[in-house]
Amino acid sequence: MALEIERRFVVEASLWPKLYKDRTNAFDIVQGYVGRKSFVGKKSLGQTVRVRIKKAIDTDSEAKAFLTIKGPSPDGDKAIKLEYEYSIPLSDAKEILKPILDAGRGIKKVRAEIVVNGRTWEVDRFSDRNKGLVLAEVEFPPDISRSARQAEILPSFVGMEVTEFSEFSNSSLDENPFTEWSKSTKFAFGL
Repeated sequence: MALEIERRFVVEASLWPKLYKDRTNAFDIVQGYVGRKSFVGKKSLGQTVRVRIKKAIDTDSEAKAFLTIKGPSPDGDKAIKLEYEYSIPLSDAKEILKPILDAGRGIKKVRAEIVVNGRTWEVDRFSDRNKGLVLAEVEFPPDISRSARQAEILPSFVGMEVTEFSEFSNSSLDENPFTEWSKSTKFAFGL
């Protein structure tokens, strides 16, 4: 079983320039969803199927493409997801994403990787329909306990933790983009 274990936080958008400057790596990312939330009867299985193109910004390397299948944790912990990711041909990813992007859907963001206390933090600055939103997440190895994850010393650039709020998943941001959130919703999350 492949597990993704992470915590996610809001970042004050004004901090982005410094974070980007301090990065170890940076990537342009475009992704879209080709399948969401399968159902058994009326119960959602919470699964998504994503196609992503990821291009390193600071190198001449070719973009890479991935097909990712995600599902909820077997034990209900929202910080843990089942995740299966496979490389796919870039031409296939472009072909799959074209109608999604042409329809005004999908997620576009720049990701900066920043190492803090020996852990790599992924800080995403969203654009287009999610412009103005900056999120940071950190992944943990599968053998780390929930209490150890919670005891992690957090970097000063993170704000409110939003791991438990599905509104901040990329899949949800594709369906309900940040630019369309009400002022009261943004305020509730300190944005």
